Amino acid sequence: MMRNKAFRLVVAAALFIGLGGIVGCEPRSNNSKSIFSSGYKVASGFEIAWTTQEDGTAFLVEETKNRILKTRSMKSNEEFTFSVAGINTEEEFEAIFGVPFAKAEFCLYFVPTGEGEVFTDEGQQR
Repeated sequence: MMRNKAFRLVVAAALFIGLGGIVGCEPRSNNSKSIFSSGYKVASGFEIAWTTQEDGTAFLVEETKNRILKTRSMKSNEEFTFSVAGINTEEEFEAIFGVPFAKAEFCLYFVPTGEGEVFTDEGQQR
């Protein structure tokens, strides 16, 4: 019981710290093996609410494992939201995202319609 309470406090703290990701702050570490060029990153964190200004495709990526978790076609002025709120244990978090909570790094990339090459060499090798 105490472990779940501690985990909830950690998630709450991470959400508070992750609010910086709503405005597109840099991630916690400089992951040079990202599958997308960094110029396409628009947000990062444990809670993301971002609105596009043009048509394109959004990609939610877990950077530690280099996994695309969600892809969504978007129209101008649509909002993309993501949150880890509601996940109550570390085990549940890892089962959902495939990475321990302490190592997770979520980034949102947006590729406008008509863009050319957007993947890094790491992304092309996948």
